Amino acid sequence: MIGRACGYGEGLSDVQLVEKLADIGLTDESGTTGNGMIAIYEEMGLETAAIPGVDMSWINSQLAAGHYVTALGDYYAVPGRVDDSQSAGHYMDVTAYEAATQAQAARYSVADPANEALKYLSIMELKSFVNSAPNGGGFCISCWEAAAVL
Repeated sequence: MIGRACGYGEGLSDVQLVEKLADIGLTDESGTTGNGMIAIYEEMGLETAAIPGVDMSWINSQLAAGHYVTALGDYYAVPGRVDDSQSAGHYMDVTAYEAATQAQAARYSVADPANEALKYLSIMELKSFVNSAPNGGGFCISCWEAAAVL
């Protein structure tokens, strides 16, 4: 999703783009590692930073700076598919933070490749998603377009 947003993979079908990025990220049957995701973002010409776990102030600062944020968590910890008997790593893009108002609680806009209808997670839902990652391995990656060197 970030590749398309950055204009990467122009002229490639979605399948071709996914296959190319999977090769770059050394994706195998168990998925793509954090280092694989960073390699993918760097191939796209993006700068990266990452943190273990979930730190809401870090996520908010990255979003405020106009960066993309990708979170690794547990597929089965997402609303609509919660299942404590199962666990599987899953990436989701966090695209914006919306502060609380009188009409709604604070929440994050998200883009979930497994469910395009999922648009928002509460703070607690996002924390639960990342903190429930298999093997305690949840993390967040920030990426952004490198500044042009003059």
